[in-house]
Amino acid sequence: MIPIHSERERKRKPPRTIAVIGGGAVGTSVLVHLIDELCNLYIHDPVRIVVLEKSGAPGPGLAYQADSAPYLLNRTAETMSVVHGKIRDFHEWIQGNSGDGQGLEGQFLKREMFGRYLRDRFQEARKRAQEKGVEVEVVPFEAVSVQKTADGVYRIDSSDGARCNADYVVFCLGNLPSRKFRALLNKPGFFNSPYPSAKFSQGLRADARVGILGARLSAVDTVMALASDGHQGPIHLAARQAMLPSLRSTQEQHRLQRLTAEQIRSLTNFGRRKLRLAEVVGLLAQEVGENGSTVNWNALLQHKADPIAFLRSELEESGRGPRKWQNVGVALNEVIELLWTNLAPEDQKLFLDEFYSLVMSYRVPIPRENGQRLLKLLESGQVSVSAGLDRVEHDPRTRQFVLHRTTGEPVRCDVLINATGSVHRLADCASDLVADLLRSGLASEHSLGGMRVDFETSRLIRGDGQIEDNAFAVGNLTFGTHLFTSVLELNVRKAYEIARQIATEVFHHTLMFRERESYVHAYSHLAENAPFHPAQPVGVAHSLSHDLVHVSGE
Repeated sequence: MIPIHSERERKRKPPRTIAVIGGGAVGTSVLVHLIDELCNLYIHDPVRIVVLEKSGAPGPGLAYQADSAPYLLNRTAETMSVVHGKIRDFHEWIQGNSGDGQGLEGQFLKREMFGRYLRDRFQEARKRAQEKGVEVEVVPFEAVSVQKTADGVYRIDSSDGARCNADYVVFCLGNLPSRKFRALLNKPGFFNSPYPSAKFSQGLRADARVGILGARLSAVDTVMALASDGHQGPIHLAARQAMLPSLRSTQEQHRLQRLTAEQIRSLTNFGRRKLRLAEVVGLLAQEVGENGSTVNWNALLQHKADPIAFLRSELEESGRGPRKWQNVGVALNEVIELLWTNLAPEDQKLFLDEFYSLVMSYRVPIPRENGQRLLKLLESGQVSVSAGLDRVEHDPRTRQFVLHRTTGEPVRCDVLINATGSVHRLADCASDLVADLLRSGLASEHSLGGMRVDFETSRLIRGDGQIEDNAFAVGNLTFGTHLFTSVLELNVRKAYEIARQIATEVFHHTLMFRERESYVHAYSHLAENAPFHPAQPVGVAHSLSHDLVHVSGE
């Protein structure tokens, strides 16, 4: 930034404050892009960014924190990044820190390494902000309430009575805590999240019977953590459908041919008609079938009920090389949200009710290494999986947890771990902040799950149906408006878009402030009968905003 204002002028102007609630991977991405955009727009007036992170340690968040368990990323290093448009940023960071990243192509690294990358990128952005005159403050702060005052300022209160005021607020809450099993929350031996693994592994008897709620990524992580700690007791995974994740094959880049953004806009007549689920499935089949590729759709749709048979099949299929349907699945990140918002509402509900679990078991695969380890545990009989989970109870007499199933006898366990992941419906969310936002009307619930946000801008939609101009949300909180809300690549894109909007509005505010000062300066000189030569002509805000895209480097 070019310091065209004197220090006295800067001090008398109130800073524009941007609050980022949540300092995990998405919050880090928001900060990185905010700093980039603010610097690109040459904003000369005071700007303050406050990151409100409960732990006080921004970057890794819950998902990528240091952990004794060997949790692996489910994507390779060269396909992960918190910087939009730089998909290899994590890989390049590894090269810069170790001097050798070539041998890591196609490898699934430990999650905590990505956490270190996030921490570095956060600190680098903070340092760059300081050099450019943007204040970045990190506050150990658990936000429980956000209220909008009469003058348009957001008043954010913490659980310990602290308060922060902001002109803009971005909600980056990560995985939403669950209250589905609220009757068990205070029972000894129940853990409402598998992260970090030390919570349940410390003091665990080696022969304890462990129950795991869920069968996807988090559940597999929990099994891997227990196995790495040498647990000897039986481990049982239970879920309503209990579909284990598929295994990731070698990945190849796929360029969309049938499911492009242009094609979707044409098919929907630019949003004037909705797509039907059958249409989308047909287009997907054509996309995968390009270049003569064939897929056994029946095999994909009929997820094997036998987990051992399923993993054996997956190990065989994934070991043969790249699978076209997986490559197409990754490429769909470009347009998946456009497809979702243009899908007929009744078909959105049908998809979530009937096909979501199946699709997610294939859409979010795990590394082959984890698949091989899980198969051995299943074959040994130590690990078992069952579908038809109906309800969970605690037996006060035996102090055990009882998993009631529609497919067999109840399963008893000494320890129970909730590995179902982030909740989708806000009624199941154990967050005081979310409850407060709904209660105050600053936010509203989507009929399919999360908070309603404007699809194009990610701004909250209030209880009265109006868009809340300066409040944004990204990630799992927006489920319903968006579909794959836990996919990092999609959240990074949203973080970039939100940062651009906020920086642009701060830029306009700066121009309007300076234009107002020009008027005051002009009148004061006229009153003194002194010649006046404004630094900028009146109306500069209009002329410069017209060229805003050029200023920002687009």
